[in-house]
Amino acid sequence: MEATLDGTTLVALALIFLAVGVGLLISAARRFAARRAFLASSELAEGRVVGFREAREGERTSYFPHVELRTRSGRAARFESEAGSEQPEYAVGDAVRLRYRVDAPNEAEIDSFLALWGVSISLGTLGAIFASLGAALLLGWIRP
Repeated sequence: MEATLDGTTLVALALIFLAVGVGLLISAARRFAARRAFLASSELAEGRVVGFREAREGERTSYFPHVELRTRSGRAARFESEAGSEQPEYAVGDAVRLRYRVDAPNEAEIDSFLALWGVSISLGTLGAIFASLGAALLLGWIRP
């Protein structure tokens, strides 16, 4: 027995995919703009990894480095990187290059492509996939 979708259900499904995709694309664009603004107002510095936060999801564990830095004016600050990984990329005591906001040194990030742009790229990719599927369903390019 073959399951089929009626026209109304197909359109509703397509609109849901399209709406989710557009929402993710908007989030990616906002995240990209915020990151560009951060980079424009940040300074480079060197910090040291002082620990990790372990985040468990089921059987998977991600490690998010905690980094300490000193600003050019000598102020100490600490932050947690938004980029986690299944295996720690750094060891405690490792020096890392980072960027921080001069007016808010706790707003900082490790100066690596993944740490700076990974969330924007992930949201944009998922958004493009969902929006494309929704549009393809609406235009009849994909038949369930």
